[in-house]
Amino acid sequence: MTVAQLIYAIGVIESGWNCAAVGAQGEVGPLQVHQVTIDELNRLRAAPYGDNWQLARCREPGYAIHAFRAYMDAKAGGRSPERMARIWRKGPTGQHSETARRYWVKVKQVMDGRKGARQ
Repeated sequence: MTVAQLIYAIGVIESGWNCAAVGAQGEVGPLQVHQVTIDELNRLRAAPYGDNWQLARCREPGYAIHAFRAYMDAKAGGRSPERMARIWRKGPTGQHSETARRYWVKVKQVMDGRKGARQ
């Protein structure tokens, strides 16, 4: 499993790769990026945008992917796809929750070609 496959699966689950998607908590874009994620990337001055990450731009697939990768570089540090998916869903402190475990099951199903529907 590659990071590209993981990102694809997360996009399928989060929005069906709908760039205009807006979630109930204000998350946006195909990967449903949260403002708290953008705030953390800005605090960390994460490459490639330093302290100029913008939530509205996460509607752009390439930008959302950059945000995902930068967040994972900072928070997951080359860990497994499972760990990255769990962190994306519930953050570093919630990655061991039952919600994060169930999310990983959905991601794995998409990655394995067993599921294609949005959550």
